[in-house]
Amino acid sequence: MEILNVFFYGYFKQKTAETGRSMVEILGVLALIGVLSIGGIYGYAYAMKKYTANLLV
Repeated sequence: MEILNVFFYGYFKQKTAETGRSMVEILGVLALIGVLSIGGIYGYAYAMKKYTANLLV
């Protein structure tokens, strides 16, 4: 009976000790990607506006 208790204790202990990223970390990374994407889109639009203004002159 002791062997079964040790086996089940180790099995359940391993199941509850999960490793990985937390939801807060994932949301932080997504927020950072969103901010960088918005900045990139704004910069691209600004560069295109300057480029077309230089073509008209």
